[in-house]
Amino acid sequence: MERETAEKVIKKMSWEITKQERFLGLVARANSFKPKDRENILKGACWIDGTIESQISYAMNRRERIFKARAKLAKRYEIQIV
Repeated sequence: MERETAEKVIKKMSWEITKQERFLGLVARANSFKPKDRENILKGACWIDGTIESQISYAMNRRERIFKARAKLAKRYEIQIV
């Protein structure tokens, strides 16, 4: 893999990490809503099997795996992550 390709992959990884963090932030903010509103907001945000607990677990694990892979790739190609 060339350095340019590695930079593109790292950018895509960064975006995926951001998406997972946005979902986790939404879940954290949803706790301040009324139960009925919270349920509607979180149902629309789930993209795996519809349960909040499994989605939170998936998002946290995915974010961590991508974060580690991005760090390894950046170190290998000596690319600074912004």
